[in-house]
Amino acid sequence: MFVLLYGNNNFLCSQLENGEWVGTLNPGQNYVKYKIIDSAAKEVRYLKRDVLKYQSPVPQAVLDIHQDDNVKDGDGNFYAYIFDKREIYLKIMKKLAKITDVCKNIEATNTEGNRTVSYRIDDDGFIFLHDGSITDMFYRLGSEFAVCAETNTDLPLEKVCQINLIWIKELIKLI
Repeated sequence: MFVLLYGNNNFLCSQLENGEWVGTLNPGQNYVKYKIIDSAAKEVRYLKRDVLKYQSPVPQAVLDIHQDDNVKDGDGNFYAYIFDKREIYLKIMKKLAKITDVCKNIEATNTEGNRTVSYRIDDDGFIFLHDGSITDMFYRLGSEFAVCAETNTDLPLEKVCQINLIWIKELIKLI
């Protein structure tokens, strides 16, 4: 069995056309197939055991709530990983932008062993990235709405809660 030895949100890996298995795809990169994997992180193993009970049928909507301590002052306070439905999620982001600044145009990298994947937060605060996370897993299993919402760890808790609550309420409205 394939075990990813890094990260704490790795639920699946993708096989590239050359046969290599990776956790994160480069933006726009094609894959041949994917598989749900074991993780070196104990919390992922326990969580995976529980969430895999919900793959038949998969949840219609999935929201993975995170905080990012790498966002620098002046770069904004929230962003989201999405895979599609940009126009739908853009309406939500505009509501959130009334609370605090959106992260925009930030370059980032993800390192997996000897492999580095570069990506960016776009003008609207979105990252389009298949990264093998729980959100990516449920998207590939067929969840119609799959979002990973990130807030800056320096953002006051009240605003973090407001942002997360809006994501929750808006996704419920969609289903």
